[in-house]
Amino acid sequence: SPRSWTWGRMHTRELTNLALVSDLSYGPRAERGDGNTPLAAGGRISTSGPSWRMVVDWGAGTFQGIYPGGQSENPASGWYTNLVETWWDGRLDPMLSADQATATSGVATWKLQQ
Repeated sequence: SPRSWTWGRMHTRELTNLALVSDLSYGPRAERGDGNTPLAAGGRISTSGPSWRMVVDWGAGTFQGIYPGGQSENPASGWYTNLVETWWDGRLDPMLSADQATATSGVATWKLQQ
């Protein structure tokens, strides 16, 4: 029955990694929206999406952004997929302005051992 059809059951998104190793990919997951939604894929499976979203409020001087994936390119790292849920849900993370970034300088010491 068409009344029981949902866009996400018929249309999914899967983000494959550059090495095409299936265990390192995200999805497939139900896609949100409908046939009139910007970025709606024509086929049933979409394998791409916006790689960077950013919103700037010049008046308030605030910035937000997100990209799919995580802070690390190392699949063994806990940071490999830490931003996937935020990206998939269409949410953004706050970003520092240039003034904020320079005002919050820090010091880190790394000790490399063999």
